[in-house]
Amino acid sequence: MVAGPGGVRPRTSMKVMLSILAGDVAAPPKYAAIAAPALAIYASKDVADQIPPATPAARREEIIEYFRRHIRPWMLRSEADFIERKSCGVALELPHSTHHFFLRSPALTAAMLLSYLDARQPCAWRAPPGLDAANW
Repeated sequence: MVAGPGGVRPRTSMKVMLSILAGDVAAPPKYAAIAAPALAIYASKDVADQIPPATPAARREEIIEYFRRHIRPWMLRSEADFIERKSCGVALELPHSTHHFFLRSPALTAAMLLSYLDARQPCAWRAPPGLDAANW
């Protein structure tokens, strides 16, 4: 997101965003075709992660509202699609995380993935305790 004199707008051009959306609609992921167990990790849907640190409070609120109204619904639909279509799939949303959680907390990310890969019953896997308190 870019905050300018005309308000908040996506950093990515509309042409590129529409191309991505067209591909997503034309060829959505075929989760049902995945035979192996799968873990889908989702960033928090309540954190707008691309706000420059020096953004004034009023502008920050404008960006967060844009995120809630336009980006969050798409993220929710994407996660629901995985949950509904993938048998033996586990969807995990990392609380208070951004899209780049794996860069910010590589050790936590690795521990979580290893826990899943080590599970005797991956279809019934649950995140290790304390995940809510993690610093994603």
